[in-house]
Amino acid sequence: MFFGSLSIGVLGLYFFSWLLRNFGRWFGGGGQLAEVRTALGWGLLPWTVVFAVMGFIIQVREVPPQQLFPFFFIGQVYGFVILLSALSSALRLSFMGTFFCFVVTTLVSLFPLTLILQLVTGASGPSGP
Repeated sequence: MFFGSLSIGVLGLYFFSWLLRNFGRWFGGGGQLAEVRTALGWGLLPWTVVFAVMGFIIQVREVPPQQLFPFFFIGQVYGFVILLSALSSALRLSFMGTFFCFVVTTLVSLFPLTLILQLVTGASGPSGP
């Protein structure tokens, strides 16, 4: 199960970086795919560390997760700024251009990936009268 999740994560990283590079060209950027992939990986690292540390604190110290919200929020903002900064240098775009490129890429990739996930898992939508 671990290797299946890992391969899905790596494939998602490749797909999302490919979309970022292509949509970055719409905004006037020009970066190599390897640079964008590296920037995306390094940009996501702070979020991985924040979630790992918070999960460790919740498990070991038995702290209610609600008490860690300020740290979670600060970690989210910090991680997003690092992600945008890394992608900005890789895509050779301004900070706002990178933000808009990231938003477009997320919207474009969110719906097809959700559809594929539903098809693979056999999940159906809500049924009602």
